[in-house]
Amino acid sequence: MTEIKSKEPKVKSKQSRVKSKQANKPNNQVIIQHGSSPFTKYLAERKIKIYNPQVAKQLRHIDYFGLNYSVLMGAFIKASQSQSVGLFDGYVDKLIEATGQSVAADIIKYEKIIKDYENEGYVFKSEGQHQEITVRIYRNCLNDLASLFMQIDKLVTLLNHVEKTSHMKTPVLYAKISDWVGIPNQLNRKIIGLTKRLNNKFKFDAKSKSIAQAKVNYEKINGLLTSYHKEQIKVLSTGHDVGIKKYNSGLSVVEPRTLKDQSAKEIPLVEDNSPSEIVEKARNW
Repeated sequence: MTEIKSKEPKVKSKQSRVKSKQANKPNNQVIIQHGSSPFTKYLAERKIKIYNPQVAKQLRHIDYFGLNYSVLMGAFIKASQSQSVGLFDGYVDKLIEATGQSVAADIIKYEKIIKDYENEGYVFKSEGQHQEITVRIYRNCLNDLASLFMQIDKLVTLLNHVEKTSHMKTPVLYAKISDWVGIPNQLNRKIIGLTKRLNNKFKFDAKSKSIAQAKVNYEKINGLLTSYHKEQIKVLSTGHDVGIKKYNSGLSVVEPRTLKDQSAKEIPLVEDNSPSEIVEKARNW
């Protein structure tokens, strides 16, 4: 006798029924296929002309300033610290602006001296070739830095003209030019010093790729940056007497040291290197 086994219908589990219902539902989700994330840089290019070889030699310090500024600013942006971004940018703006005021004051001073000599019959000429530089500006303050650089170049030209009169001795000229063309290096050192201080005191490593996840006390960092606005900012080394007294910003900006005539013989003179050929260079500021 053959036993016939009846097939009982399988009972679907609750979980399988739910999955079945979900599978039958219309898919309302929008599926987007995309490649890599967008990457865009925004910049402006500005052409400037430099007439003095002593100033042109300082271009590398302008590059360094732009790089060090961008590294520190980029770190604050990556960490989403808008207050730090504003305080740091404000400090740099004041640093450049106040220094520019100091340069502008001396430009006014020496333009007046030259005007007086022109009234006496002097004719001042500049012979030679300029260097044209293409500045690539990624941040607003770096445009101000380019303007400051041109101001320094103009001041050096005026100093060279004044030295052709009885108003200034040659060693005095060399000392003044040495001070003024050293400004880009001193500005760069300000940024380097701030970056090191943030790292040593608050463990804020601006070059770290994981700075956004780092445990940093930004309240203390912002306190330090605020104090930089209140402290006097000295880029140069002695007092100023023209124009700068009218600049009320809480900053102490000063003129480079003045060489006295009686000490001129103690300063050795160094010949300038021959001017380089006119080459258009791209500066990433």
